[in-house]
Amino acid sequence: MEVIGKDLLGICIPTYNRSVYLSECLRSVIDEFSPYGFPIYISDNCSTDNSTFVVSNFEKDYDNIKYVRNNSNLGLYRNILNVMQMAETRYIWLMGDDDIIVKGAVTKIMSELKNDPDFVLLNSTAVDKDAKRVMIDRIIKCCEDIEYKPGNSREPFYDLMPKEYNTFISGMIIKRQLISYLLPKYEDKGFILYNNPFMPLAIYYEAVKGKRGVFLCDPLVMMRDNHRADREDLWEYFYIGHLKACEYLEDVGYDIKGHRKYVYNGFMGVIFHTLLAKHGAPHIKLVNDIIKSDKVIPLHIKLLMKFIDISPSIFITEMYLVMQKVRGY
Repeated sequence: MEVIGKDLLGICIPTYNRSVYLSECLRSVIDEFSPYGFPIYISDNCSTDNSTFVVSNFEKDYDNIKYVRNNSNLGLYRNILNVMQMAETRYIWLMGDDDIIVKGAVTKIMSELKNDPDFVLLNSTAVDKDAKRVMIDRIIKCCEDIEYKPGNSREPFYDLMPKEYNTFISGMIIKRQLISYLLPKYEDKGFILYNNPFMPLAIYYEAVKGKRGVFLCDPLVMMRDNHRADREDLWEYFYIGHLKACEYLEDVGYDIKGHRKYVYNGFMGVIFHTLLAKHGAPHIKLVNDIIKSDKVIPLHIKLLMKFIDISPSIFITEMYLVMQKVRGY
């Protein structure tokens, strides 16, 4: 077996109060990392469940886990930055604490890293909350891998727009040096995207623009259908934050205007996230703030959202379930 340094690839897991999912995630990572001894970095955002106990049990089986528990909950944004800063490996792989690595994935990834790419993008399979039922076999429909050459006009950001897959944090492996020089900007409280939950979307695609990489068509990660629908800030979290991140990418050279039909005016996406927010917290009102803050959504969609806002809770739930089926979940 070829000798590969432990400092080649590290996986970075931000976590908070998801001990059951974290356990499944870590089991899959350790099964894949064991032949190589790669480090696992975990930033625990002051979980109140038994996440610390879960990690301590895995530390008995795997001696290269770097675990930090924050003294207080710093929020998702700060926690993701923390775990990125913990990494000391050449490549970093940010991983959602509820996602699962497919068996044999790291072997395929290693065959790509030998070519010294700037990044490797991973396709995934969508599964239900229990990771028992496959809902979509391949999130990105493709027949072969996609190669990205330096300076090529083709950008992975656009290829991964379907189903907003370019927001999926577990789908990108990137050279740490490409992220490191950007981190000070993202740590600045005056930065336009500071505290934006879609920071990984912005920092990843800012870092890889014009760089060399590959998208692997075969799914190597299982994405769990695990929307936190109890969040009262769900609309702000899912849509407004995404909108701001995309506007920032436009500032750094992406042709977002040429793709607005996917990013901004996607009828299905807007309505789905509206229903998702109302399904989780039916008592909250969304429309007034949206009309004031968002000038991009067409009037007819705003009117439909107004109708959703005044509809009975049972209707919202039924519409949400129908929309899930329409979107393929």
